Amino acid sequence: VLRQMRCPSRYFLGRGYDRDTLIRHEVGDWVGQEGPLQGRAVVPLWDEHHRRVVGLSARSPHPRCPDCRLFHHPFADCPDERSRRLPSLAKWYNEGLRGDALLYNYWFAAPHVRASRLAVVVEGPGDVWRLEEAGVFNAVALFGNELHDAQQVVLERSGALSVLGLPHADQAGELDESLYSMVD
Repeated sequence: VLRQMRCPSRYFLGRGYDRDTLIRHEVGDWVGQEGPLQGRAVVPLWDEHHRRVVGLSARSPHPRCPDCRLFHHPFADCPDERSRRLPSLAKWYNEGLRGDALLYNYWFAAPHVRASRLAVVVEGPGDVWRLEEAGVFNAVALFGNELHDAQQVVLERSGALSVLGLPHADQAGELDESLYSMVD
């Protein structure tokens, strides 16, 4: 899988992420065969021990179309009704991802969580990268704003005595109440 990517991702470099951060997380642009990953910036998702890739999360490089609200090349026509359900038109496309059972970056954050007894929980991989660039290495991401049961189990096993949730400052960034129950 990683051989089908060019690392670091030019898309995320263009968004101001540090080259070394993207290389460390093996974030690249898909150069493999045609399909829903074609032309996307790809984030590999590892098992909790960083031994094997268990999924991919891929970001469209295109802005949201103001007409159809999908993510396609700005000069392309908006898709017809039937094509609107294609995963290639979504902002994020996930392959093999069971986001409800995985915490992004747990593979790198676990020793820092154990040492500090604190897990910083954010919404997505980009949030983890920004925190690492600022010197915070105990951050994990939910793939959204909801903490699922399997993710909670991982946090409980992590050695964290405290959990700090840092949601985005938007309506979607209201963290699910399940995260707050862990702090009780």
